[in-house]
Amino acid sequence: MKEALEKGNIDGALEFFIERSKERYRSIFEALKDQLPVIMGTFIEFNIVNVFKNIAEYEIVANEGGVLYSYPGVLIKNGNGIWKFRDF
Repeated sequence: MKEALEKGNIDGALEFFIERSKERYRSIFEALKDQLPVIMGTFIEFNIVNVFKNIAEYEIVANEGGVLYSYPGVLIKNGNGIWKFRDF
């Protein structure tokens, strides 16, 4: 997903999202399209924080101007056993 967003491939990035989140994130990514390569370039870590059945909490650590920020999110395992972003 990160690589797709770095290249401005919004449709490709949305394949990593659950269906009900796709349109919300399409709007966000379209609004930020020109800044996506820079935003994705700040991400330095992806950590799984907690897993319970088909739900996983994660954090993305970003280095923004020398300051580290942690952004939480949720992954959902679909019926095919594939983890997809609910929140990003």
